[in-house]
Amino acid sequence: MTLICPTPDAMMEHYVTAFLAGDWKACSALYEDDAVYYRPEQILARDRATIETYYRSVVERAELLSLIRAEGQFTISGDYAF
Repeated sequence: MTLICPTPDAMMEHYVTAFLAGDWKACSALYEDDAVYYRPEQILARDRATIETYYRSVVERAELLSLIRAEGQFTISGDYAF
């Protein structure tokens, strides 16, 4: 089930809390079933199940030391946020 957040700020608050807690299931709940997770020029996952696996691997490798949100990182277009 996809988690619905009413605003990008609410989504970021949920994401940061979940990610720093190592809760990969809560992180992946922010994505639609057919979401594509990518970084510039690199697709990392093409559906929510694979996104969850990606987050779990990040948490298991303890890659995250901190998470900083820079202003202006979100673009909203209709039902999509980037």
